[in-house]
Amino acid sequence: MLTNSDFISVSKIYDEIYLEESSNVPEHKRRDRVSRDRVYRSKFSTLLKLLCCANENYKNNKKAYEVFEQDSHVVKYIIKEAVNTKALIAKWFNGHIDKFSNEDIVGLYENFESKIKRIFAEKKIDQVRMNEWLGAINTIFDYSTAKRIIEIESLLKDFRINTLPLTNHIAVGEITATDETSYSWVAIEAKVIEDKEDKIPKFNKEQYLEQIYYILQKYNIEAKEKSHKIIKDLTEFKITFDASGTSDDYLDDNSKEIASTYVLRDYNIQRYLIERPDIW
Repeated sequence: MLTNSDFISVSKIYDEIYLEESSNVPEHKRRDRVSRDRVYRSKFSTLLKLLCCANENYKNNKKAYEVFEQDSHVVKYIIKEAVNTKALIAKWFNGHIDKFSNEDIVGLYENFESKIKRIFAEKKIDQVRMNEWLGAINTIFDYSTAKRIIEIESLLKDFRINTLPLTNHIAVGEITATDETSYSWVAIEAKVIEDKEDKIPKFNKEQYLEQIYYILQKYNIEAKEKSHKIIKDLTEFKITFDASGTSDDYLDDNSKEIASTYVLRDYNIQRYLIERPDIW
């Protein structure tokens, strides 16, 4: 059973951030504490919203916000970054990160990942909590897919360069004829001569691209079918067990878990349905 010692007041996180911000600043130049607390509170509220967390789940009996002690180190880092206008996390908080820009997503996730791993190396969080945070951020950004698409795009760029010598419209083997009026026609069509010594099929550039297109189209259809099945199965599960909400369905410990991949999975389903209203 968890006790109050397992939780840290969010206001204490604000205290630590303000002290660090003011440590090398003369007192007469320090920012007003009241206004800074207002900014910190706003960023914490935004964090809960971005991670699809219900605000009430993080309030104690005195209506003060609190988080798990291990989560406090990650929350502190995120709030510090969120108030730094030059930081990538600040751009995410301010809505300036394109969720479908693979480069933006990869940059943001890898920046976040390096810091979380550093917090783990400092023994402020355990490996389970580190994996939970990385899994949650990976889920909300769809980092793994974005990273792979960048790699595919790079290969396609290489493909375009590597096939430049194949780019021509010369009809090898075609014979044309011209009459006395300069009218020309194809007398003999070009034919592909089979190389009996080499049974490996020969493809031209267009055929290579057709194969790539076919594979992508095939996997797109399969992904859509699997997504629809997951949505259908989850819907039937919620109806069967009368599950009324999202944020409370899978969470234990009074639902104070911030980095929940279950909640963010449901959020991604919601995003999918918004992008694909035709399946409703």
